[in-house]
Amino acid sequence: MASGHLQGRLLKMLVEMIRPYRVIELGTFSGYSALSMAEGLPEGAELHTIEVYDENEDFLRRWIGGSPWADRCTP
Repeated sequence: MASGHLQGRLLKMLVEMIRPYRVIELGTFSGYSALSMAEGLPEGAELHTIEVYDENEDFLRRWIGGSPWADRCTP
């Protein structure tokens, strides 16, 4: 399932409210939801995202690595 803008903003809001130090996402797909959550994380927090399909790895590493929140994400 791909997350859209509304789902992304909801995830960011939830992360901002809960303020976790670690987030684990199972099923990265395009990485949009991971980046949305990473955007809401407090400084020093980390997000680990796991994708089972190896075919998506190159795309995900470039997409997440090029984002402003790359330092918070581990694909």
